[in-house]
Amino acid sequence: MITIKEAEEILKKEYHIDNFGYLVGELLLPDYFEDKHDVNFDNSLFSSVMMLGESKQCEVTVFEVIINEGCQNRRVGITQKMFRILRGLHINNALVAFVNADKNNYRISLLTSKYEFDGDKIVRVISNPRRYSYSLGFGTKTKTAFKFLIEKGKVSSLDELISRFSVEVVNKQFYTEIATAFTELVGGERNGRKYEKLLGLHSVVDHNKFAEFGVRLIGRIMFCWFLREKRSENGIPLVPDDMLSLDTVTNSNNYYHQVLEPLFFEILNTNQNRRKPEFQTDYYSKVPYLNGGLFSPQTDDHYKYDAVNHCGAYGVVSIPNEWFNRLYAVLNEYNFTVDENTAYDIELSIDPEMLGRIFENLLAEINPETGENAKKSTGSFYTPRDIVDYMVDSSLCEYLKTKTDIAEIKLKALISYSKEDDDLAVFDKAEKKKLIDALYTVTALDPACGSGAFPIGMLQKIVYMLQELDPSADLWFDKATENAPRLIKQEFERKFNSGSLNYIRKLCVIQNSIFGIDIQPIAVEISRLRCFLSLIIEEKVHDDEENRGINPLPNLDFKFIIANSLLKLENDGQLSLFENQEHIDQLKAIREEYFNADSGRRTELKLEFANVQQDMLVNTINNYDKQSSRMYAQLSAWKPFANESTDWFDPEWMFGIKDGFDIVIGNPPYIGEKGHKELFRPIASTEFGKRFYQGKMDYFYFFFHKGLDLLVDNGELAFITTNYYPTATGAKKLRRDFKNRACIRALINFNEVKVFESAAGQHNMITLLSKKNDEHFPCKSLMCKGNDLINSKDLSSILINSSENMILEYVEQSNLYDGDECYIRQEGVNFDNDNNTIGSIINKMMLQETHLGDLADVNQGVLTGCDTVANRNIDKIPKESNKIPNDGIFVFDLCNSRDLVTIASFSVGKKLLRDFYKNSDITRYYCSSKASKKILYYPNELQQTKYPDIYAHLLKFKPLLESRLKTYNEHYHWTAIHRTRDEKIFLGPKIVVPYRSKRNSFAYNNKEWFCRTDSYIITAKNSDVDLFYLLGVLNSKLNFLWLYHRGKRKGEILELFQVPLCEIPIIRIERQDEKRIAELAEKITKEKAINQTANTSNMEEEIDRLLYNAYSLSPEEIALVEESVK
Repeated sequence: MITIKEAEEILKKEYHIDNFGYLVGELLLPDYFEDKHDVNFDNSLFSSVMMLGESKQCEVTVFEVIINEGCQNRRVGITQKMFRILRGLHINNALVAFVNADKNNYRISLLTSKYEFDGDKIVRVISNPRRYSYSLGFGTKTKTAFKFLIEKGKVSSLDELISRFSVEVVNKQFYTEIATAFTELVGGERNGRKYEKLLGLHSVVDHNKFAEFGVRLIGRIMFCWFLREKRSENGIPLVPDDMLSLDTVTNSNNYYHQVLEPLFFEILNTNQNRRKPEFQTDYYSKVPYLNGGLFSPQTDDHYKYDAVNHCGAYGVVSIPNEWFNRLYAVLNEYNFTVDENTAYDIELSIDPEMLGRIFENLLAEINPETGENAKKSTGSFYTPRDIVDYMVDSSLCEYLKTKTDIAEIKLKALISYSKEDDDLAVFDKAEKKKLIDALYTVTALDPACGSGAFPIGMLQKIVYMLQELDPSADLWFDKATENAPRLIKQEFERKFNSGSLNYIRKLCVIQNSIFGIDIQPIAVEISRLRCFLSLIIEEKVHDDEENRGINPLPNLDFKFIIANSLLKLENDGQLSLFENQEHIDQLKAIREEYFNADSGRRTELKLEFANVQQDMLVNTINNYDKQSSRMYAQLSAWKPFANESTDWFDPEWMFGIKDGFDIVIGNPPYIGEKGHKELFRPIASTEFGKRFYQGKMDYFYFFFHKGLDLLVDNGELAFITTNYYPTATGAKKLRRDFKNRACIRALINFNEVKVFESAAGQHNMITLLSKKNDEHFPCKSLMCKGNDLINSKDLSSILINSSENMILEYVEQSNLYDGDECYIRQEGVNFDNDNNTIGSIINKMMLQETHLGDLADVNQGVLTGCDTVANRNIDKIPKESNKIPNDGIFVFDLCNSRDLVTIASFSVGKKLLRDFYKNSDITRYYCSSKASKKILYYPNELQQTKYPDIYAHLLKFKPLLESRLKTYNEHYHWTAIHRTRDEKIFLGPKIVVPYRSKRNSFAYNNKEWFCRTDSYIITAKNSDVDLFYLLGVLNSKLNFLWLYHRGKRKGEILELFQVPLCEIPIIRIERQDEKRIAELAEKITKEKAINQTANTSNMEEEIDRLLYNAYSLSPEEIALVEESVK
């Protein structure tokens, strides 16, 4: 028996079958049974395949695969070939040692899938195939593999084994360490600990500037770390190992200025023949010139070269060596791989996609939309890779179907990484040409690109399809060089002849097809960085060639733009007579040339651009007495090369796209209007905003509208957002826009299933749209069940329609939209006439002519506009007022000692204080009569002479209270309550209900009961209305069914706002039954008033039976209703 320490050493040694058998049998699997025999195979990647044994408890078979020399990096191909072998053996899950030909290194991989077979034929894919791998062997970093495979001991099930290969766990572990380093550098709080910033930026006080510097620095360091992993056949890295070593940090007086600044700004950013003499030695010649702007010093880098000491000048920026020591110690513990993961083949190492995850999470802490610090130590809403792939695949498939008329089933087989349907992915020469042409011209935009997950996902999938269609790249090369300038064609020929086929593919796709916009400069920098990495990994390093055979990176300033994608360039028609069209044409020409310009020409083009703009400005000044066009003025002031956001976006000017995009895809920001009206105002005041702004909307609605504006006819839109818009009050214009301009291809509603770990209370949905009209077009409507944080395996099952925890329907467009509000009903507005279904029950309820709104008034509670002091508004309160967050303004907490002091200070004004209740004070048939809060309540402007004490209190908050008028665009007196409602609704008999609840929870009271806006009050229109009868109907199981399917929901939570409440059907039944229901409801109410937990189930069930009978429900229908509330 060996020790754990010895086991850890085995992971670092070259491969040996006995060591692998020991790791699997003695340390990992519980019931491993060894049974070695060779397996037949037919492919050129493997030299041998041997089955070693199995674990029945874990449902996994163990294999050894020896890979042919030179094939070890063909990860997707290796995975495809192994899954083909497993399918032939009818094996779903396997633990495999994929061993390099020299046996120095190997991968231990878990391959999972779930198929149903009929003989040798797959009849159903239940779970998509996935491969998860750890890199082991000589020279590898094994911290992660040891921690999850060895240290945790043996597994007991397949699920536990899968969890040991979880990329999410590894991601989170690495992110936590990098995020801690980030916070140490820029200061702040993380995981309950406060850090004083180590980064010094002379004269800089804005924390966001420190955070942006930190993100940019870590991004550049990690990019260089990846460059260090990219090596020639001689083993020489693109960046010398010692430049990024702990020894170099220790031996430097100031590592940042002496090593990193020269590396970034003098070497990687400068053509080798233009470098300063001190950087033209053999040592530095091994580091290629990269270009692309990634290492161009930004203004916020505060870089200045010290010619005497040959390093960055000291003074403005200071970073202690100790910080680099800690960061590098973390990075040294992980394997870095330049190969990009896919959702099909995942390396549990640090890959370029991980870079995107890290920076998407860090970017959440620099939030320009709200001006708030997100404070999400576990990260923000980085879109899971399975969702990115699903949205990319769906959009590309629909695009190609429209462009080529090739059958959808063949296109899906082409797009899929798994090869169950590879017999379908066979295309003749004409079809291949159609597909190549379509892929060459496709244009895809992410209007809120963040760190670039969707553009990079699009890039990877297009390149994969090109590999499958055109393995030798002959067709693609001909297409790419068809009209290319001579120098570009020569460079392509060089790359083609050297075998860098994916480099040619990727460069063309980046140039022609993918575009991104983000309002955050640092986000755009990271998107560009990921594009650069994606190109670098495809380069072949040749030590004897100029620049080591590395092509300078393209300039992406006109591919990923820093701008507000919701504001447009004001193109107000023809230029004025004095304005020069030649200026416009010159700017366009510079934009076109810039992509492939080297650093010298890039500098010249920037200067030419500025000179043209200067001429435009002079032209405008010389003609000051004439009115210039808005477009001319905006273009003359545009700064595309500055690291700052532009307050307009125009696809032709910024990207050269005139006719619209084929695909708009992304994860736009989710920001409700409440508390963020200042963010919405600039959009609402534009022509675009006047078309689509609506009160109570969400910011991402604008992105849907803008996406449809930017699409070509028959174009595809794919967004993941929250799932509230189908019935949200503020989304009426959005739903109408969908109905008028688009077909909804799919709604993947995750309901209570958690997609984003850092947003556990959020409910998400994927929306796929086609910009066309076809009322018979079927919408794939999928609704998830469950409420757990989802893993990759279960998410994959949902997205391929194979999960047991989902409901799938196909609903025609004409049956999606309900009423004047255009509510989107995922199950359809009109149900089938099948008996004994949910639809048959709803249809019976829909026949009722009387609704709650006919019998009662429904009103929201009081909205003061400023209940208490909050962090977001404390800056509007004079400091001399000595107020702190949570101090009462109109609303006072009786558990807050400061509020009690304020209340005690009132004299005559005390009569204005009323008991004030909240939604949590309401449960089914019960509402509290003991208020924990008080509200200052008066109908209009406060009478200063009558209530001087209250006036003096409010005077302390006058600037804040006056700001409400601007926020709400109102003109009332600054002392007034924003929405007081009619006082009488709070005083007499009424039914109250919380505006959000898992169950229909209505309660009766006839006392003074003021409440906030999170509750609604139902009062009878006349004395003939029996509120207790209404109470019984409203709390019934049938009403829950109605509200769930015909009301509004936020996930599984009912939203009981005015409109759905008013639309509740109220059945008119026999007088004695109505009276009996009222009696029961009143009796339940009285019993609950005495004992809130009283068991009243028998009486509630009797009410339900009376209503079942009134609707003539069958036993099967009754069972469906009963099941719905469990």
